[in-house]
Amino acid sequence: MIVLLRGPIESVTTRRKDRLLGLWVNRAQATFADVPAFYALHAIAPLAQLAEPRMLAGLGLGLSTIIAVTEVDTAERRDFATALVRLRRDQGHYYERFDQIGRPSTTVFRTSFDLPANVPIGDYMVQVYLFRSGELAAFASLPMEIIKTGGEQLIFDASRDSPWLYGLVIILVAVAAGWLGGVVFRRD
Repeated sequence: MIVLLRGPIESVTTRRKDRLLGLWVNRAQATFADVPAFYALHAIAPLAQLAEPRMLAGLGLGLSTIIAVTEVDTAERRDFATALVRLRRDQGHYYERFDQIGRPSTTVFRTSFDLPANVPIGDYMVQVYLFRSGELAAFASLPMEIIKTGGEQLIFDASRDSPWLYGLVIILVAVAAGWLGGVVFRRD
């Protein structure tokens, strides 16, 4: 059994910095289309024990299948794809775990995903794959949406809907905080 949470899908450009005349500048880049911003996979066993690698790749299961390097399959492009996956893993946005699915009975399972605080908002997909003897026996998919709520959403909406008013309020808050700090910590 594999449970996968992924989304939202985006286009990503990765860049590599090189030293040029004593400065670090972006020199090379690669763009990947249809890359999930978040990818978390839970399985009851290592993927190689559940199905053949070709089947897993066809289903898009596993970190190695996130970015299909099909446009120009060069060593440099593979390096960019590897770096993108490594960076997202370091951020906690990509991971695989093989001990997170609980099975209280033969017909019920349970798992929970760790979502970092900076997980992107948007549309996600929860997919469940059931393998039997290396073959896909069942599949289910359920959409999920991650949104902001409360004060965080209010501030986000204000910054998008009325950027000039948002900027003015932020400046006034900064001036008031500076003045208040000067009053509190004044040396007489």
